[in-house]
Amino acid sequence: MNRSALPLVRGVYGLVMGGACLLGLFGVIDLLVPIEAGMAIVLYIGLVIAAQAFEATPRKHAPAVALGLLPGLAGWGSLMLKAGLRAGGAGSAAQPFSQALLAPLQQADIWAAGGFALEQGQIIVAMLLAAMLVYVIEQRFLAASLCMAVASSCAWLGVIHAWRFTQSDTVLQIGWGAGSSWAFGYLLMALVFLLAGLSRLKRQPKLAKTNSSGRTCADHIEKT
Repeated sequence: MNRSALPLVRGVYGLVMGGACLLGLFGVIDLLVPIEAGMAIVLYIGLVIAAQAFEATPRKHAPAVALGLLPGLAGWGSLMLKAGLRAGGAGSAAQPFSQALLAPLQQADIWAAGGFALEQGQIIVAMLLAAMLVYVIEQRFLAASLCMAVASSCAWLGVIHAWRFTQSDTVLQIGWGAGSSWAFGYLLMALVFLLAGLSRLKRQPKLAKTNSSGRTCADHIEKT
C-alpha cells in the first residue's frame, strides 16, 4: 500500500468504526463477520501502525516509541490476567475481586497491581512517557519536567494509574489524591529534570563564551 494513502485509510476506518459504535451495529457485524477474520484485520492494522511509528520517527527517538507501547502491553496483559481469574471462578458474587488476590499472584512473581495501574489511562500514560523520553534524548529537560508535572497532576486526580476493584474487574478511580503514590513519583522525576534543565541553562553561556573565544583565537592564528 502506498504510504501516502495510509492517512486516508485510517480516516475512513475511524469513521466506519465510529459510526458502528454510535449506531450499535457491532452486534450485526458480529453475526456477519467471523471473529477470526475481524481479529486478523485488526492485527494487520496494528502491525502497520506500529511499523510506521518506528519508520516515521527519527532513529534516535526509537526508544521513546518502544516506551510508548509498554502501557498498552500492560493493559493487554491485565485483561488476560483478569479473564483467567474469572475463568478460575473469581469475580463472582461468592468470590469477588479483592485485594486478597494480589498476595498469591505476587508469590507467583505476577505483580498485578502494577499492571492494573498502567492499564488505567494507558493512552495518556503512553503519550506522556513517550514525550518525556523524546525530550530527554534531545536534552530538553525543562520540557521533560513539564511532561512529568502533567503526569503528576493526572495521577493525583485519578485520571491515570489510580484503580479499584469491582466485583469482576478493575476500573479507574477518579478523585482528589486518588493516585497520590504515583503522583509523588512523577513529581520527583519532574524535579530531577527541572534541576537538570536549570543546570544546562547555566552552562550554556559558558559554552558559548568558550566557543566564541576559541573561534577568535583560530581567526587570529590564521591572520598571523
